[in-house]
Amino acid sequence: MQQAATEAGMAISEVSMKGILDLVTTHHHSFQSLRFKQRQREQFRQELISVCATRTLVIRPFRQEPRAKKRRSKPYQLLTAPRDVFYDIPHKENYRKPA
Repeated sequence: MQQAATEAGMAISEVSMKGILDLVTTHHHSFQSLRFKQRQREQFRQELISVCATRTLVIRPFRQEPRAKKRRSKPYQLLTAPRDVFYDIPHKENYRKPA
């Protein structure tokens, strides 16, 4: 992941960990078949690193992450509306679910 980011000239925080993990697990069998072919294995590795550099995070500038969860852990209120419509209540420290 770090090597892919440096070769692409990006920050490591811009590369998608899950995207690279999925890519590597799907191509794992290719490394197995190239076990005794060092040149081809190195070439495949370089291609895989260059493809990994294309797996970047989707930056959503107006996305907000309210401190509410669908499954309630005690100090936060329930997420009862879509994230872009939802707003935090000002007295969330004292929030109690109505009985």
